[in-house]
Amino acid sequence: AIPAAAFLLLGGLTAWGLRRLVGERNAAAELLADQAEREELLQASLSIVADALVLIDDDGAIQSFNHAAERLFGWTSAEVVGARFSRMMPPGEDGALSGPTAEDVSGSYRQVTGLRKDGATFPMELRVGEVVVAGRRLLTMVVRDLTSAQEAERRSEELRAQLTQVWAANSMGEMASVLAHELNQPLSAVANYLRAARNLIARMELD
Repeated sequence: AIPAAAFLLLGGLTAWGLRRLVGERNAAAELLADQAEREELLQASLSIVADALVLIDDDGAIQSFNHAAERLFGWTSAEVVGARFSRMMPPGEDGALSGPTAEDVSGSYRQVTGLRKDGATFPMELRVGEVVVAGRRLLTMVVRDLTSAQEAERRSEELRAQLTQVWAANSMGEMASVLAHELNQPLSAVANYLRAARNLIARMELD
């Protein structure tokens, strides 16, 4: 009777352990599925953002690279995920976007030089934010190409300089007109006096 009772007890404990193990496994599977669904939703959201968007971790490793970023830099997501974001900038331009100083750049705005896959450089604007995904802190980097903006600014400066020259020339023309007017009055008076004097002299000679 005792061995049978021990057998029943052991069987009961085993069944309880198996049920608990199955329950924990199902809970873990649900958690993983929920996390995967959240990551898929995040990736889908990032892929439709118009601006280039890059997610990096505290060490500066790229975790996500949307389609706009692929078009901007020339790299595919598969080529750069896991690599350092410093790969997107010339040497010395990375600044402090990784490691402990990542705390300091959250919410910041800066202009740096970007590096495309073909080696071409371009001015870019970085807006750095922060997001937490599945308990993990990531930095969001919105990247804008400033080439067109800087070209427009340079053209605006050229037009401003040309307008300044036109304004200066116009001011000189107005000044010359004023001077001519001011000089014309005394010159006209002198001419009148000369005509009067000539008439007087002519009459004296006639007499």
